[in-house]
Amino acid sequence: MASCGDGVVQVGEACDDANADNTDDCLDTCLAASCGDGFVQLDVEMCDDGNDIDTDDCPASCAPAVCGDGFVWEGNEEATTQTWTTPTTGVSPPDPTRAHFACRSTRRE
Repeated sequence: MASCGDGVVQVGEACDDANADNTDDCLDTCLAASCGDGFVQLDVEMCDDGNDIDTDDCPASCAPAVCGDGFVWEGNEEATTQTWTTPTTGVSPPDPTRAHFACRSTRRE
């Protein structure tokens, strides 16, 4: 009887590679691997926690959270307003009339 995992793509299966390895491009459920499925796809994703929360250590992009990614990593960083002053070299800041945002770690090692 044909079933998922037999190596033959059947109706309702996106793929069937006949293995239980969920780090390749075909899950053992015969669905194509993708960001957000909860499995780290080898050589494609750096993390995959299976949720769409952008403020945890693995945003929905499946790349680890880092300062400057556009999200504030809860419990690890906070957004701070960075004010600019004109350096003594005479070089002007990017835009002295606007606030610029930077990250500040809240982690305690």
